Amino acid sequence: MKQFTPTRLFAVTSVVAAMLAAGCSEENNEPSGNASNAAIVTASIGKTDNVVSSRAANTVWDVDDCIGISTSSVNGKTNYVNIRYKTNGSVFSPVPGAAGEDNTIYFQDKSPTTFTAYYPYEGANGTKPSSDGIIMKNLTVADQSPENLPAIDYLWAQQTAQSSDPKVDFRFSHRMSRLILNFKAGAGTALPNGLTYTLTQLATEGTFDTSTGEAKATGTVSKLENLPTSTIGRQITGIAILWPQAVSSMHLQLKLGDNTFGAALTFPAGTAGEALAPSTSYTFNVTVERTHITVGQADIDDWTSGGSKDITLQEARTLTFDPNGGSGTIAGDKVFESAAVLLPDDNGLTPPSGKTFVGWNTLPGGGGEFYAAGSTLTMPAGDFTLYALWSGDGSNKNKPILITDAQGMKDIGASHDSMGKHYRLCNDLVLNDWEAIYYDYGGGQGEPFSGTFDGGGHTVTLNGVKPIRAQFHSIGTKYGYFISLFAYIEGEVRRLRVDGQITVDGTDENATYHAGGICGYNNHDTVTDCISNVTVTATGKMYRLNAGSIAGFNQSYIFNCYATGKIESTATTQFVSLGGIAGSSNNRIANCAALNSNISGKDGQMNTYIHRITGSTGGNIVNSYASAILSASGDKGLNKPDGKDCDAKPAASWWMKAGRWANSYTLPSGGEYPLNPWNFTTTWEVTDGNLPVLRRK
Repeated sequence: MKQFTPTRLFAVTSVVAAMLAAGCSEENNEPSGNASNAAIVTASIGKTDNVVSSRAANTVWDVDDCIGISTSSVNGKTNYVNIRYKTNGSVFSPVPGAAGEDNTIYFQDKSPTTFTAYYPYEGANGTKPSSDGIIMKNLTVADQSPENLPAIDYLWAQQTAQSSDPKVDFRFSHRMSRLILNFKAGAGTALPNGLTYTLTQLATEGTFDTSTGEAKATGTVSKLENLPTSTIGRQITGIAILWPQAVSSMHLQLKLGDNTFGAALTFPAGTAGEALAPSTSYTFNVTVERTHITVGQADIDDWTSGGSKDITLQEARTLTFDPNGGSGTIAGDKVFESAAVLLPDDNGLTPPSGKTFVGWNTLPGGGGEFYAAGSTLTMPAGDFTLYALWSGDGSNKNKPILITDAQGMKDIGASHDSMGKHYRLCNDLVLNDWEAIYYDYGGGQGEPFSGTFDGGGHTVTLNGVKPIRAQFHSIGTKYGYFISLFAYIEGEVRRLRVDGQITVDGTDENATYHAGGICGYNNHDTVTDCISNVTVTATGKMYRLNAGSIAGFNQSYIFNCYATGKIESTATTQFVSLGGIAGSSNNRIANCAALNSNISGKDGQMNTYIHRITGSTGGNIVNSYASAILSASGDKGLNKPDGKDCDAKPAASWWMKAGRWANSYTLPSGGEYPLNPWNFTTTWEVTDGNLPVLRRK
């Protein structure tokens, strides 16, 4: 047996490198005691049940396959780094160095020694491969060719041996994930030679730690286009070796002629949940039909089985970007159902005169689902169109400022001018810790909203509402508190739903509190075609409380609205007015329905006015309805008309019955005031058989 010498491994330029490579000092050059001190290396690839299996492309090791071996003994004398061993197809032997240097690994002590090995070999003897033993790789299409697969089929093994029993029996395991696609032609379909496929929504960058055997994806979502297949007999098969990774919507795409098909590939629970698990192979059998592709199962003999799955590949659908009044074009795309699409900006479209781009919507009027530029669309089934949304300057109703987020709502109260502009909501919003919209002149002097606000059929959810303290000129000299979406309006609010809860905690015994889902005080113009599912709860002490689901106080008009939220007060006040639509009203409430489950106030207080439609009124309740579960006979306060009885949740036929809603109202003077009845063609619809919802357009 050749004796150990300092030059046996390789030439080094530093003492440290020499000691890493040789793992001993000049005092311990001789092999220690046993008849054989050379490590005897054998290796197989497979599972722990000793069944020899294959690597990516072959059933056995290929001639000249090289592995890297590192060792570390308990007492640290046997220490080798990345020593290259090569196989002749059955036996692994050290690769001689320059000038015939012997690179055999010898035991330098009798203590247990850990042997760590990886494949394929990289770097040089005595030096950790790549960056501190971690190989970084961005997988490419070229890597996935059958002849190149072994180079990315990272294998790893670890074994313990010692000089008394020097045999090192490596059992390598695959550290990557493998995907097998078996393609089969269905009825009336012929598959071409050289068939290719594409995988999307997966990370192609990753790392392999040769010290621990961990392989994992590290990069962002990417794709592998035009991956190759191989044909054996009549079987066309595609094999891809991929970085282990969590995946939620990995997609397979296949193009046949002018038609592109695709399907999401989902994976059973692995080591990281729904994932491409390490050391695991997944098989999908793909049958290509004229109109679709179905996927069934196949057997797996080598890697640890990740199971098989049946899927259906769907034809790619067209995603279209409509300029919606602008000019120019944005190229559409073929996209598969459930695929993630990064949405563009206006991309050079010319906007309509005086307007700017704010995003995309599923409806041209902005009433559908809103998507900001740069956001992600999950492609639905079928062809899909997104419409460019163009925001105006708010100078008139035809050029509204489009609101898509909470900041846009706050900006309404940014200035005196902004309070008089015209707005349209294009997205459902949740408003946290909201303060009612108004413009503060300073010193508590408030400017009311005097423009128009079109809710577009969308919903605003109030998630916590803070009171604002302000004085508006038409209320008088006393300051009041306003807890609502809008503090005080002298404009129009329409086609809006408001959900949530308002809590009034009175702390000022000299002030009036106005609480309502849509506005605290409606002084002029109209709230029309709105829904309030806002619950108002009042506690504490105050001078006066006006609380309703639509408005706290109505000095103008509320038409074609309904309310479902509770109105409840335990507050101590000198005056309290509670109603399902408005707390108090000095003008007109027409064609409305109060479907509140409860309206109640504190017992034993003077000047308490509680009714189903409005608590106190010096105006008129015209052709309005209220749930019969709200007891009108037990109401406290004024004996005013309080709405016709109806069910708590009237059926669809009730809402749309001919003559249900009045076209006009006869004034006390004898004249006629026109009303617009509920419109179930353009504004409202009943989808659940009961309560109407606002149409979006």
